[in-house]
Amino acid sequence: MLKIQLAAAAMLTLLALGAAEPQGGVCFRFDDNKSASPEMAKVFEDADCRFSLAVNSLSFDDKLIGKLKKIAAAGHDVMDHTPSHSVTDMVMPTEAEATRLAAHPGVDHVRGRVVCLKLEVDNSKVFGRFTADVEANRLFNLRPPHKKLRLIRDTATGDCYFVKPAGREFRLVSVWRRDPVNLKARQNVEFEMLNNHGGVRPTEPALKLLIETSRRQFAAAGLPAPVIWIQPGGDIPCLTGAMVRPALLEAGYIGAATYPKASRKKLDVPHTDDEAFRLMWGDFSLEKQSLDEVKRRIRAGLADHRVMIASSHMRVNDLKGGMAEYLELHRELLKWCRENNIPVRTMSEWAREFQTDRD
Repeated sequence: MLKIQLAAAAMLTLLALGAAEPQGGVCFRFDDNKSASPEMAKVFEDADCRFSLAVNSLSFDDKLIGKLKKIAAAGHDVMDHTPSHSVTDMVMPTEAEATRLAAHPGVDHVRGRVVCLKLEVDNSKVFGRFTADVEANRLFNLRPPHKKLRLIRDTATGDCYFVKPAGREFRLVSVWRRDPVNLKARQNVEFEMLNNHGGVRPTEPALKLLIETSRRQFAAAGLPAPVIWIQPGGDIPCLTGAMVRPALLEAGYIGAATYPKASRKKLDVPHTDDEAFRLMWGDFSLEKQSLDEVKRRIRAGLADHRVMIASSHMRVNDLKGGMAEYLELHRELLKWCRENNIPVRTMSEWAREFQTDRD
């Protein structure tokens, strides 16, 4: 009875002070350089809204820089999606630039224009062992048999590989992605299975080099320094918010999107220190879902006080009307959000809502 009375008193106090229940909202995130669309920017600006664009900074050219400057000047987020869409390597513009980084404490080796970063293994992420035969990039005769493998380590050499199914065998892919795999024939090689969520990750100097490179590229292009970091997808290690937060905070970032242990993005619960660095997308997509389905998902998220982050790579091949239809879908959705008083904010704006020191 006492607990109920105290709760009621607290609620009355909040109402007296005019405190409002935390309101969720939406964020539109577009990934990769080809998503720098002036047409989409105009759709959002006409609705008095802004979106967030994640770009790979070592692929900047004059045409893209021109687009990005206009997008940033209009108030949209231009975010750091790593220099080369990877957390294990960078592709420099020239071999000379790559060679100059060879002695950096965060670099393992350089091959041509590719800078391969130093990586470390978290032994707590090992969850099994097996033996197999290898030759070139083939992995076969697994003992015991496995159907699903993702990331493995050769216990003898310490080398790590991503694994892809190839009929009854598997193909080995370097964790540096662009490094070829051509192993000598060996039998009964022991491997450990690693969790891709942090099982292999860049060392602290390597992560800082990734961040420094992006910020240098943004500055050279005349763009505002990025404040949001976006984990790339694909066959690369996935980093957690806790892993990236210290280095990103030191460099001036206020948030990130990371896959493992992603935030539920609920505004009505206490937030952990790394909450703003776990704001992953995937809540709805106009590339994959109908407008009605997207509205249903947003309503459900708002009822749960969540921030709903849209995912898009500007892939419109499945839409009969192509890009014109895609733009119109966003125009209609933004109009619906405005009519229903649903906040539409950028990643950086929402990241501030998830700071632990917010009032």
